[in-house]
Amino acid sequence: MEHQRETLWNLGYRYRQFYREVTMALNRLAKDEFGYCEDCGDPIAEARLEVQPTARLCIDCQRELERRTSLSRQGGRKRSSDGAAPERMWDVDWRHPECVNA
Repeated sequence: MEHQRETLWNLGYRYRQFYREVTMALNRLAKDEFGYCEDCGDPIAEARLEVQPTARLCIDCQRELERRTSLSRQGGRKRSSDGAAPERMWDVDWRHPECVNA
């Protein structure tokens, strides 16, 4: 019973989050701001918008955000799967190949 309650709560949370993202995308569309990165102002690649129509950031800004978030969670150092610190802090091993800027 507890598992079902938790599952339903998680589904409700995801639907509310998706609703907010769609509403924000529609507001950007109404203001003629849809398709432009909220961070740098560059156009978001059409391929990225086809995969994620609610995208607010271009792929470069999204990667930078995820890198900063990852570094802050790890105390400023990105670690490899074996726990060793990388040679360079900017080593990135995560990509969205279908969402690259054209």
